[in-house]
Amino acid sequence: MSVWTREPDAARAASVADAILDMRPSPEDWIAGWSGNPPPEWIESVRQVMAAGLVMPFEIDGEEAMAAYNEWLERRILAPLRVAAPDHYQALVGHIKAFIATSWKDQDD
Repeated sequence: MSVWTREPDAARAASVADAILDMRPSPEDWIAGWSGNPPPEWIESVRQVMAAGLVMPFEIDGEEAMAAYNEWLERRILAPLRVAAPDHYQALVGHIKAFIATSWKDQDD
């Protein structure tokens, strides 16, 4: 996300963000690090956490940068996920809702 806070040109920020996104390892790449089998649903859980981190861009300031980031996020992450794996998309939405609800509850305590 720091690309979007540092780069004023939205097209260049999107290009750099695409390159960074393409370099990230997939959860399947990490399976060899487990002694034995990974926990059930581990791959999907890692995917949800990685995507959830992208869906909550708290560090991005400015309406233009936020709008450009959200357009990129929709095009690169959310729309493909909704089409290819609607159940995973719904699980991501549920994960984010639960995070927000828990954070809000913690703030009240």
